[in-house]
Amino acid sequence: MRRSATLLAVLFVVSLLPAAAVAGDNDITLQRFGACQASGLAACARVTVDEDAFRSLSRDLGLVMFPRLRASAETLGQAGFAFQIDHSFSVVDSQSDYWERANIEESPNGTLSTTQIHLRKGLPMSLELGAMATFLWQSELVAVGGELKWAFHEDTLWPVPDLMFRAFGNTVLGHPQLVLTNVGADVVVGVPFAAGGIVNITPYAGYTMLFVIAGTQIIDATPGDPLPPVVSSDATLTNQPEFSFDVQSQLLHQALVGLRIQMGVVNALFEVNANSAVQTYGLSLGLDF
Repeated sequence: MRRSATLLAVLFVVSLLPAAAVAGDNDITLQRFGACQASGLAACARVTVDEDAFRSLSRDLGLVMFPRLRASAETLGQAGFAFQIDHSFSVVDSQSDYWERANIEESPNGTLSTTQIHLRKGLPMSLELGAMATFLWQSELVAVGGELKWAFHEDTLWPVPDLMFRAFGNTVLGHPQLVLTNVGADVVVGVPFAAGGIVNITPYAGYTMLFVIAGTQIIDATPGDPLPPVVSSDATLTNQPEFSFDVQSQLLHQALVGLRIQMGVVNALFEVNANSAVQTYGLSLGLDF
């Protein structure tokens, strides 16, 4: 039965990935964050960049794409293994100027959907190692990363809450210019309750500290213009349409609350991640062995 459940879960994920990876309404462009300044015969003698807009966009993308916890405070045990499919809905300010300019169609969605494939392996000494891949639907963006989880206290002094610390990181791929990495940590507490001897219910809550590190490769503000960059002593002939954003980091904070229901090897989970800029609501289905 366990093998059948695992096979069904894998087939379900495989069926989702082509749809998640197809370019579409959530693709982003960074060219509109640079405005050409004309001079004489040059249509783009220099580019004025919008640092604030790029900073706001990278903050939101970091909050949308960072590795979700999607687990309560206890670990799997040193012989344990878990496979999860996490689906999230992130609410962003789609009416903001930076999202309208970033969206390739200039018509951004207010709710961005992501699917995370999450593998976790229990280790000795209440440690747990995880790996995940996160796909932004209707775009080419995908984030790959990992996590290390340590339970300070679990299942020994009930009803004293379980206490867990997690360190995580991932990097976003799929965009030719964007360079974005998320690094952070969670602290989570949870109290498991047994119901009827067959169901385990665990409410949990915690705090996430997230560093979003973002920059860009060289961006061409006039991709349709075949004229190459030209630097001339004559300012009227200078053509410099290329620009970039230096790597910079932002420290973000968010709260999380969740509810996990375990029955046998099957578990379901609901989790909310709350930040003033982005709020994310997630559902997970998983198998623990």
